[in-house]
Amino acid sequence: MNKIQKVAALFIVVTVCFAFSQVKFSVNARLADQDPKKIYTEKCASCHGERVDAFVDRVWKHGNSKDDLIKSITYGYEDFGMPIWGGILTKKEIEGMANLITESLKTVQQYDFAKAKPAFTGPAIFKSNGMTVTLDTVVTGLNSPWGFEQLPDGTYLITDRSGVLYHVDKNKNKTAITGTPAVLAEGQGGLLDITLHPKFDQNGWIYISYSKIKEEGGKKLGTTAVVRGRIKDGQFVDQQEVFEGLPYASTRHHYGSRLVFDKKGYLFISMGERGQEKVFPQDISTSPGKIHRINDDGTIPADNPFAKDATAKATIYTYGNRNPQGLTMDPVSGLIWETEHGPRGGDELNLIKPGVNYGWPVISYGINYDGKPITP
Repeated sequence: MNKIQKVAALFIVVTVCFAFSQVKFSVNARLADQDPKKIYTEKCASCHGERVDAFVDRVWKHGNSKDDLIKSITYGYEDFGMPIWGGILTKKEIEGMANLITESLKTVQQYDFAKAKPAFTGPAIFKSNGMTVTLDTVVTGLNSPWGFEQLPDGTYLITDRSGVLYHVDKNKNKTAITGTPAVLAEGQGGLLDITLHPKFDQNGWIYISYSKIKEEGGKKLGTTAVVRGRIKDGQFVDQQEVFEGLPYASTRHHYGSRLVFDKKGYLFISMGERGQEKVFPQDISTSPGKIHRINDDGTIPADNPFAKDATAKATIYTYGNRNPQGLTMDPVSGLIWETEHGPRGGDELNLIKPGVNYGWPVISYGINYDGKPITP
């Protein structure tokens, strides 16, 4: 080896050693910075509460011991929306997270709703330029109320994700309505939104969205579906399915589910992308990740943007939506507005227009729960 080759070889060795030491220093510095509380605040609080308060009424399907938590954090449960952290956090960080949650569980009962003091002792009145709002309690003793409608007689219909439809009378007494569809009440699924037909006083039609169950290959699959029916003698009767999102999925989240009629009598239905952002939102041959529009009987409006496209679901009105859990009509203008959230940041308020691609996940101003970017 000549002198020049020796110098070059020495330079390479020094460079590699320096680079390795820098990487080692970088990793060590990162470990020193990643305190469990900091990790929890940055990566977990958006779903589980800043004070771990979301665990107060949690049913622990996978156990809540330290070892159980380490397994859950490391491997995740993606069908239920729990990310895999094993490739993001170190073993030491995951153990620290498990310790933090285990310790927090010892005091989490302080956040129990049953122990919470009401913010107001009676009806609270709020005044604005446009209206005066009175806040009062309509009913108590619900599990996870998801949608409600006030009937012409002043009473209420309330859906509970556990699978129960309640009628609440003027004395705040609730009665369960029987005969509602079976639901996949796991994760974010269950009995979901409810709305009345614009001519309810004439035809009595009530529309309910829910997570419909299908068994395939020994697995339970679910989708967003909408049924209409009437209530007679405390039973949900005359049922007709008007929408069924396809395909079904094994995940248990992002159903969307919101229902709203516009001034022309069309029914708009929101459906989330079922946690499969790389599969459904941009594919108009599938239902998830879309806003759909149908006639009141489930048939397709002739002017739907994809009604004549044989490769698309004819019910689609918009696509590229994540999990649209807000849907409403401006009573003055008649415009339809939609909201969707996350994952971390990137929340959207959208004016719904026919055939528009709202971008998910091609463009998003949020980041994934694990901190990785969604779009460049």
